[in-house]
Amino acid sequence: MLEDVARQTGHRYALLDKLYIALAWGFGHAACHSVFFFLSLLPLTSGDGTFYLDECPQMSLFLMGALYSLAFGMILTSTMVVAFEGYHTRDVAHILYAPLLHFAASLATLGNLRQGGCQVVMPVLIAVGGFSSIYAGQMSGGRGWQARGGDRACHQKAAESVEQRGG
Repeated sequence: MLEDVARQTGHRYALLDKLYIALAWGFGHAACHSVFFFLSLLPLTSGDGTFYLDECPQMSLFLMGALYSLAFGMILTSTMVVAFEGYHTRDVAHILYAPLLHFAASLATLGNLRQGGCQVVMPVLIAVGGFSSIYAGQMSGGRGWQARGGDRACHQKAAESVEQRGG
């Protein structure tokens, strides 16, 4: 649909445009989650000190909220890049990547209900977010590289350009 709109207005809808849209969509989703996490903590900020939960006395409630925002921010932003790639290539596994990983990460947070569960769940979610971001980066970088013709073609064009200039 966006390709048609771009074509009608005389513009080109490139892979980089799709990446920007996927990043914006994912970041917007992540920002909404972060706002939701912290707005629910807002009434607690009116008192003195900070709050600790009995199940996780190692981290303050505010630190937990910040780390969950970080983890889910990485997960939601990166999964949208993967999902948009799936929409583009009609790859069902990539399309399902976003809702399934979000669901699994949400289920993992139930581990916080156990004594000391946050010490396991928090690093796992941050690692999942990091690995998902790496995967999305490699996927989007690979698509951009393919769009330019790949390694061999790129080097060949550069060599031809140098030869034409007499270098």
